[in-house]
Amino acid sequence: MKKAALLFIAALIITASIDFIWPFTTERTDGDVFGQGLNTAEMQTYQDSDLGFTVRYPSFFAVQPDSLDEYTGHVRFSYDNEWATVVLECYALRNYDQSLKSGMDSLALVLHATDCKLGSDYFILSGPQYENDSRMDDYSYY
Repeated sequence: MKKAALLFIAALIITASIDFIWPFTTERTDGDVFGQGLNTAEMQTYQDSDLGFTVRYPSFFAVQPDSLDEYTGHVRFSYDNEWATVVLECYALRNYDQSLKSGMDSLALVLHATDCKLGSDYFILSGPQYENDSRMDDYSYY
């Protein structure tokens, strides 16, 4: 009986130490945690009172109140922690005389866009972020 109890305790100790020696789980990166939070977050809706457009954004982002004062059709959402700052900005403009394509092309030139997507009543630009005509390393926009 003593031998069986000792074997059981030894097997228990060995089994418990296997995860310590060869861990089955890997530590997740901050980017992985953020990505999962982004994919599973409840979405909030912002509606602009001047132009009437709506923007959906993750609930853990905060609306930057000072962005609402800059000019009509601009809103900024941000998320900050110790490893990253993520900013979502939306710019909406009234289109008076330009075609949608020519408006997209002119803004793409100013913003140094590398990708342009044209829809039936919208366009999306993306590319590297510039400030004062100087490219900002590790920053991009979509």
